[in-house]
Amino acid sequence: MRRFLGKFLLIGMFVFFAFSSCKMISNSGDTGNSGSGGNSSVSGELDFTSYPTNSAIVVDNNSSENLVLFKNQLRSQNMIGAIEANAVNHHIKKDPALFGATESFTLIAITEEQYNANKADLNALKNTPFARLYAFYNADAENNTVYQISNALGGDCQIILQNTTSYNVELRKNSKNGEVIGYAPPLTANTTFNVEQGDYTIFPVFIKYNSYTNAIYKNIPVYDDSVANESLRGFPKFIEFSLNPKGDKSYTILAADLQGNDIVMKSGSAYLKIVNNSKSGCVFYDGGVEQTTTLGDKIINSGREQIFEIKFTQKPDGSYPETRSIDSGVFRVGSRNAPINVPAYEFQADRMYTLTITGASAADMTLSGIEDSGPIDWDSMVDNSSNQAL
Repeated sequence: MRRFLGKFLLIGMFVFFAFSSCKMISNSGDTGNSGSGGNSSVSGELDFTSYPTNSAIVVDNNSSENLVLFKNQLRSQNMIGAIEANAVNHHIKKDPALFGATESFTLIAITEEQYNANKADLNALKNTPFARLYAFYNADAENNTVYQISNALGGDCQIILQNTTSYNVELRKNSKNGEVIGYAPPLTANTTFNVEQGDYTIFPVFIKYNSYTNAIYKNIPVYDDSVANESLRGFPKFIEFSLNPKGDKSYTILAADLQGNDIVMKSGSAYLKIVNNSKSGCVFYDGGVEQTTTLGDKIINSGREQIFEIKFTQKPDGSYPETRSIDSGVFRVGSRNAPINVPAYEFQADRMYTLTITGASAADMTLSGIEDSGPIDWDSMVDNSSNQAL
């Protein structure tokens, strides 16, 4: 009897230690630090960990769903991580197999429930992802842009985006800079986004990445002076509709209809290229707020140049002004400790401007005058996006 009890105890101890060892192994490795709302854990093949010290991109999940994230295509080898519902400042791990070269890409999100139900054929979800965003990875700098997944997603109504154009197209709510409701790469068939019921004012945004200037340009379609209805001239072509699961529960947007003879592309912004010929890194402030380039950079290294978007404030009627005037000191450039005031200037929309910094150190930096480098030719701009349709 004692011999039997001894064997029983030995077997029990072996099972306990084996189980404990398995748990330790499954939770080992570089887990990083969780973003707000993240659980900093690996659940099976889904990694909900935030990696602030080894980050490719940063995501805020404003939805109520746990999400699984992919780059460009819904394939297991393209999975880049997962994020819990309502998690913010969540850093996606920089996997060298997926994040090597500087490039734009499609950030695709599906719910954890969708993932578990479609593991054998993730591509079945190609036309019904939870979210799609235009994203960018910069291999040469920190990626400070935070990609927002809207809390309007996940409802019982649908917005369908058909993009037969050669451009990346975003659907933004209420303004050019509003939250992204949907996105489709060029030449993409109907993509359905489940959204909450309610009234929608959608601003379509056409996007190009140009590697020659190393900047992302975003334009909106605007009625030109040839449109018959004079009251529309100069106004963005936005789309208004209401969705209700008991009435009109879906709405289709055709990107091709947002172009035409009476439409021109306008950015609602100007662009400022800062050339740093000083011996120190610099930053750019607009109204006391440190600015980020269109590629997600903040610091302009010595001997480098960066392009910043100069945003114009949208008018109450939805249109954008043709100019933006700044007083001296609204813009500041230089070291964080002692930035230099940029003199008063008037910027015109859809033009590029250049500002040059010189100096042997942060203590003796000087600024050139702002130079008008000419209009931005949207139509002739080469789009170097690497995005792949699903």
